[in-house]
Amino acid sequence: MFRRIILFALAMALALLVLYLAIVLGDNAPWYFAWVLGTGTIVLAAAAGGAMYDAQQEELSEHKHPDRT
Repeated sequence: MFRRIILFALAMALALLVLYLAIVLGDNAPWYFAWVLGTGTIVLAAAAGGAMYDAQQEELSEHKHPDRT
């Protein structure tokens, strides 16, 4: 329960920061938002691809050497 409260507080702090930046940046805010969102999406996709590659390599290694643990 305490963890959920902390996560909620962090989400609210992030939302307030985003609102503040939107007010300060004015007309440029949507562009910065799109840039941050796109960059984060690309980073997450790259991380997921790396994790999938590692899992495939581990599975391939296990099939080549089944006696290793």
